[in-house]
Amino acid sequence: MPAKRIGIKDIAEATHVSPGTVHRALNGKAGVGEDTRKLILDTAKAMGYQPNINASLLKRKPLRIAGAFPAYTENNRYYYPYVWQGFRECMADMVDYNIETVEIPYYTGQGVGSQRNELLNLWEQQRGELDGLITIGHMAQKDYSILKKFTDEGIPVVLACDDVPSSPRLCCVQADHIMTGRMVAELLSAQIPGDSQVLICAGDVDVQSHYQTVQGFESFVKEEGLNWELVKVYGNDNDTEKVYQRIMGLLEEMPQIRAAYSVNARNSQVLCQAVKELGRNGRMRVVTSDIFPENIQNLKDGICTNIAYKNPRQQAYLAAKILLEYLMKRQKPLEEVVYVNSEIVFRSNVHVYE
Repeated sequence: MPAKRIGIKDIAEATHVSPGTVHRALNGKAGVGEDTRKLILDTAKAMGYQPNINASLLKRKPLRIAGAFPAYTENNRYYYPYVWQGFRECMADMVDYNIETVEIPYYTGQGVGSQRNELLNLWEQQRGELDGLITIGHMAQKDYSILKKFTDEGIPVVLACDDVPSSPRLCCVQADHIMTGRMVAELLSAQIPGDSQVLICAGDVDVQSHYQTVQGFESFVKEEGLNWELVKVYGNDNDTEKVYQRIMGLLEEMPQIRAAYSVNARNSQVLCQAVKELGRNGRMRVVTSDIFPENIQNLKDGICTNIAYKNPRQQAYLAAKILLEYLMKRQKPLEEVVYVNSEIVFRSNVHVYE
């Protein structure tokens, strides 16, 4: 015979309070003294109480969760398909929990179709029906007013991949960007001399994941006393051709560059194109970012020597899971920033990631 499931009535009998008081205490509702609440929670834990989430969810309207991420077209096709995949996989795993999803693809930049405009449309059209939002923290650090619109309505927001620390988000799930940069610098320090020139495709100066990765790389170089000359190329989403031309020019002008590193996916592809075009593959160490078909082929072909993989799929999956646990159990994340480990991929183990 299976063990009897502990219910609210059992806890009420054990603590000598009413079932209604137990219900309010377990669900964090008002009207229960702190001493009584603590007694009830401690007793429930000791008795092995597990809330019947399925039953409670079936009694109410579905939870409606919105996922707002860049549409994976053009340059966004290298990274964001895996963010969408992680979000969708988590929603599929929670299919028994009476959840509806709303997908909001947006386009980088400003104006029509931008993240800000699409989130504003979502807020205006569905805020009365929406229970939670997951999006990317790309909005400017000084302007998180669109997120505040949701949280002011009691709609929790979880960020993935990039954080806005001063915003009212519940938490952010991301790679440890500083650690990622340090890992790559340490990898290269064992491969090139300490007086080398290193090209860094540093991405967008306004995107946290980009500038923190560069900070991590630089901090390792400084702490280890490496006498590297770091040559940086910056470029945002709309500057791919300019970045390509700049890389080509630097590699032609500075044949002594011994290594290169791109902190983001789209510039990884640009970097590899330039290295291949100039016949520099095999003559310099090249580390790119993230797993996508073209990057895997670049690694197999020896154009890049390693990939720094930040696992965007897992970031989005975990962000969705944290949001659902908060909505269903009122279980807050232990930290405001939850990190997903980055990994270094070699040609010998890339098949694991395919």
